[in-house]
Amino acid sequence: MKHRLLKVAAVSVALTAGAVSTVNMVQPALPVQAISKKKAVNQLNFRKVKITKKTYVRKVHTRIPLYKSTLGPWMYVMPGDVVYVRQTGTNFDWYMEVPGHSGKYAIMKKHNDYSWFTLNTKPKRFKAYLSGTTYRDTKGVKASISNATNVKADDGTFTVVTATVTNNSSRSITPSEWFTSSLAFCSVNPKKTKLKQSNILFSSDDFPSGSQWDSLINAGDKKIGHGKSVKIAVPLQFTSNSRAVDPLYIMPMGLDSLQYATLHPSSATLSK
Repeated sequence: MKHRLLKVAAVSVALTAGAVSTVNMVQPALPVQAISKKKAVNQLNFRKVKITKKTYVRKVHTRIPLYKSTLGPWMYVMPGDVVYVRQTGTNFDWYMEVPGHSGKYAIMKKHNDYSWFTLNTKPKRFKAYLSGTTYRDTKGVKASISNATNVKADDGTFTVVTATVTNNSSRSITPSEWFTSSLAFCSVNPKKTKLKQSNILFSSDDFPSGSQWDSLINAGDKKIGHGKSVKIAVPLQFTSNSRAVDPLYIMPMGLDSLQYATLHPSSATLSK
């Protein structure tokens, strides 16, 4: 049986200490922008900035002389993206370098418009919380858990959890990986019973294909960018044996007190 034991070290802390790990949730003070945006980007070198508004750009196909350069297809950068810009005052006014993309891009903004970026490139910090079955971490990624199902299959019993994951962080995430590393799933009340590994359910690769959850499981394995949401399903299973669980206790790994949510899974059987 193959289990994706993601963030096992963090789970071990919970098992040993009886509490989840602590995360500093104090929002840091943002540095004052000592120079104006205009002065910062009117330099010979590119300036690192963070996008605050959806911004369209087009790739520059450079020709000599430069005024004969042409523009390629449209693309856009999203709020939270960190890029490099320079304002030249000639040809295309603005130039951008986008990490992960080759070449330079012309920015489809007016010469005197500085409203679409900030010089402060530090990631935004959020206050983590658990409300009902919704959890948000300090980077802004949120999971709203809708239900759980105990599924009996030929390879044992699985608990399939479905949720909608929304990425408000500045980086792309793989939803299922974030989900199973940010939350711990167990079969006993963590406030009343000392947790053992036999109480913990882990993400499992053994869940059979051909079920009603196939598309949601596949969706969880595809990266999503800033501002995107996706509904996913994650199959869970005990490491030592296969049994149904009711209720299912869900603990965030990023809160400084032992908080948890509970779900009562429904039941289903996968036919051969």
